[in-house]
Amino acid sequence: MKLLALTFGFGILSAIIPLFNMEAYIAVADTQSTHHPLLLAFVGSLGQNVGKLVWYYVCRGAVDIPW
Repeated sequence: MKLLALTFGFGILSAIIPLFNMEAYIAVADTQSTHHPLLLAFVGSLGQNVGKLVWYYVCRGAVDIPW
């Protein structure tokens, strides 16, 4: 369960900061865990979607800034 939560958090991080590679994380996590790799990929993609929502709302709010 800890690995799935960490995978979700890393997905958010990799969506916000592109320096962190989610695919490499999944490959390494798969070798170290008993979870199915598709489950890790699914949880990671959920985290990436949450991270992309952060970008979306930041950019959407930036349009309303009266400069």
